[in-house]
Amino acid sequence: MTQESLRHERCWLNPLRLIVTAFAVVLSLLSASCGESKPVKSSALHVDSEGRYTLDGTKVEPSNLKDALSSLGKSGNTVELRIHTRANSNYQAVGRAVQAAQEARIDIVVFVEEPLK
Repeated sequence: MTQESLRHERCWLNPLRLIVTAFAVVLSLLSASCGESKPVKSSALHVDSEGRYTLDGTKVEPSNLKDALSSLGKSGNTVELRIHTRANSNYQAVGRAVQAAQEARIDIVVFVEEPLK
């Protein structure tokens, strides 16, 4: 190929590449906006130093934690669980809370570390 033919080929490909890229961006934006997004329901789970749980202000027994978390998702919303801990929180209880959240199919789990009082 000569320099002239290469230059001609590049000139022809650049606009085509630009059109394909623009089309791909528009298509991805349209497909993202067409998807149904569920509202997010946020709940707070506090774990204290004794391993006790409080879910949205209500005390929950460790044996009932999975059922309590499962009931959060029954509304059809995306569930975000914020697990609040402190440096003196019982870490076995935090681990059990994470396991219960997995078993309850909680969508989002966030850890919030609170300062000691």
